[in-house]
Amino acid sequence: QYYEEIPFEFARDFSNVTLKSPIPFRKNRDYFYQIVDKYNIKDATERAINDKYDAIIVGAGFSGNYGAALTNYAICEYLKDEFDIIPLVVDKPKYVFGLPKFKRLSDFEYSQSNPSRRLMEKYCHVSDIYNSPEELQELNNKSNLFIVGSDQVWNNRFYGRCNGANNYFYLDWVNDNKKKISFASSFGSSNWYGPIEEAIEPYKYLCKFDAISVREASGVKLLNNTFNLKGTHVLDPVFCVNKQAYVKLINNSTFKLPKKKFIFTYLLTPNKLIKEMLLKIKNMTGYEVINFVNPEFSSEAQVLNMENTYACLDVEDFLYCLTNSELVFTTSFHASCFSILFGKKFICVPTNCVGQSRFETLLNMFNVQERGISSIDEITFELINKPIDTSNVDNILQEFKNYTKCWISEKINMQKQMPNESIQLAIINKINEIEAKTNYKTKTYPRLLIRLICCFVPKSKNRKHLREKYIR
Repeated sequence: QYYEEIPFEFARDFSNVTLKSPIPFRKNRDYFYQIVDKYNIKDATERAINDKYDAIIVGAGFSGNYGAALTNYAICEYLKDEFDIIPLVVDKPKYVFGLPKFKRLSDFEYSQSNPSRRLMEKYCHVSDIYNSPEELQELNNKSNLFIVGSDQVWNNRFYGRCNGANNYFYLDWVNDNKKKISFASSFGSSNWYGPIEEAIEPYKYLCKFDAISVREASGVKLLNNTFNLKGTHVLDPVFCVNKQAYVKLINNSTFKLPKKKFIFTYLLTPNKLIKEMLLKIKNMTGYEVINFVNPEFSSEAQVLNMENTYACLDVEDFLYCLTNSELVFTTSFHASCFSILFGKKFICVPTNCVGQSRFETLLNMFNVQERGISSIDEITFELINKPIDTSNVDNILQEFKNYTKCWISEKINMQKQMPNESIQLAIINKINEIEAKTNYKTKTYPRLLIRLICCFVPKSKNRKHLREKYIR
């Protein structure tokens, strides 16, 4: 007799233990399968085990904002499809926005209620969460290429020292021997926000970048006027990636659309005027309305006080609703971007609180200036019913995509340039320039500031000169 019947429980508990307690997947299992065709099995195994990546992305993709999340997603897809680069996205460190007033917002961003987090963890490789700048420096062992962007990562109003963000987005924690590139980063304004002396620390770290590109034309001027640095105006990453990357997301949506035509809205900081504009469009069209508000501040739904208002639905649902709507009404820069990309009729209300200059650059670039309004009287049947000239958009988009791809390709493949001593002189000149713009009664600066600058000055005699001349 070669076999006999035995109870299933015996086979489960003793014969094949994986039936009872399956072996968990290794952390980088999916990453290994993605890179095994690019590298041989030995190298792919070593890279997966040791957490080595072609590039590391630093952005605001976990903020809870749909546009910020899709920006990080787009960069990852773009690098993978166009340059065969599989990046690691840095999760938001706990010390960024570490001030007590941001605790409620921070708790939301690290939870699964945050649709941005759900998107990043589902479709991208995400780093561990670091609690301090010292822990964050571990990432220097994982790659030689660091890319910051896009979105308003350099907006001093949002991410300045006064808000506890320090110089995280200026890559102050990245070693000088690593290549640093800015991909369509934004200052969110045509002018430096805040006291000019707050620009000294960012200037120190911007000098160490190998290449800087910005999202707005005004950003090029700001770099030149405030920092005396050169920048290049490139396309926002959400326009660079192939549309199929978004179709993949749209197909994964489970949102149930209304049977009638509807207006899709994504409203950041809605107010009484915004609501009046929306109600006027609703009454003029007779369409239903689906409202998305910023997941970071779900209380904004109470301002609208309308049916079909959602705060924390998936990013896939956001794109699904936008692309199937009859009209888009928004105060969001990226909702405007996706309206243009998918040829949707849209009306946007650029507001100063979310960065006026970026709307100006976007609308001028695609010759759709009339779609940006500031008063309720500008809403007309002609504007509502005017279609997007998709052929013109496609032509403009292709030209900018080609230019952006050439710029990114060149900067990724160029040799790393180590900072030289000429930067020392540039920093001293910048201090003198800032000194001339301020109203200090004496030519002195806070001790901490000069010590910071001295850290970047290689020669001891020059450090001594700075301390003697400027410290009070």
